[in-house]
Amino acid sequence: MSLFSKLFNKLTEYKPQNQLEELLLKAAENPLEQSTFLKKLFHFNLITLGEIVRNDDTERCAFTTTKNEQGTIYAYAYAYAYTSQQALNYVVQKNKLPPQKFVGMPALTLFEMVKGQWGICLNSGLPFGKVFEPNEIPAILSDNPASLTTTQPNSIYFGQPAKRPEKLLEKLHSHLQKQSNLNDIYFGLCYQNDKQFSYLLILDFASHIDTKDYPNYFNELGLLLNSLKSELSIELPIDMTVMSDTYRTAIQAGRLISIRNLS
Repeated sequence: MSLFSKLFNKLTEYKPQNQLEELLLKAAENPLEQSTFLKKLFHFNLITLGEIVRNDDTERCAFTTTKNEQGTIYAYAYAYAYTSQQALNYVVQKNKLPPQKFVGMPALTLFEMVKGQWGICLNSGLPFGKVFEPNEIPAILSDNPASLTTTQPNSIYFGQPAKRPEKLLEKLHSHLQKQSNLNDIYFGLCYQNDKQFSYLLILDFASHIDTKDYPNYFNELGLLLNSLKSELSIELPIDMTVMSDTYRTAIQAGRLISIRNLS
């Protein structure tokens, strides 16, 4: 099925097209909304890049996954999914891509299919999205967000680990020195309700950078982190996000540290 369609002459900034995208945008802007997004995610369908492959009496979904420049799949491959066909249309047109094959399926089905094998890049190329690391997916499935209910307010905590991942911070510091469009990257340990601990990287972009270009920097940093995970034996998942007032408060309190100012 072809996705390319000239819906308009001039490409405008993408805005949420449905409830799921509104939830995802809120989660990207405010960490306190992340658990709400996860609880409701499995009530929706996703557009997944790939195609149905039939062999004799069986069929399977062959996903489009991440490859490096030599054509070799990364140690952890990622399936690509979008929150609507409009979202994928936008990325295809903005980047002048050829028509993309896709399969629509419930989000829960996609997560179960990739469990133990791949991660998921949700809304790659859009101003808001989420990368689900391979080790995150089993935990999300075990929590069964589709059936979770809560009357307690969400709480998120920031701090510094007892033992900082110094080699990781050194690599990030070196990466940051080459980035003129980033004011800084802030690092901390994140803990939300009863969820697993994770490292958190907050990207503070220079004021002249357009938000539509943010995904390019996230993708570049994500590829670097992928290559470092096995090299440095990083055990915790790493989340990335953009600067917001919530993080500025944590920085002022000393709970998040500047990568640029590391000595």
